[in-house]
Amino acid sequence: MDLPEPDPLFVPPDDASSLYANTVEVWSTHHDVVVDLHTLGPVDPEEGLRVATGIARVRLPRTIIMDMLVDLNRALGPLDPSGGADAA
Repeated sequence: MDLPEPDPLFVPPDDASSLYANTVEVWSTHHDVVVDLHTLGPVDPEEGLRVATGIARVRLPRTIIMDMLVDLNRALGPLDPSGGADAA
């Protein structure tokens, strides 16, 4: 499925590098939905715990969440029953 080109976005040069996150936590307040992105490190052998490093916290007004979900669904495309992207 072809997606429309996104609107131009200015990103300051100091923020231009992308960051990787492999876990997400979502919580909400009365007005906002908060998305915390983390990267999980290896298990600490002494503590027996896996440390999560916070990458970003994004606060979104509830009014845009449904639009965001529609856009995410369109961007991901159909999924096969095993959870992978559809090969078609």
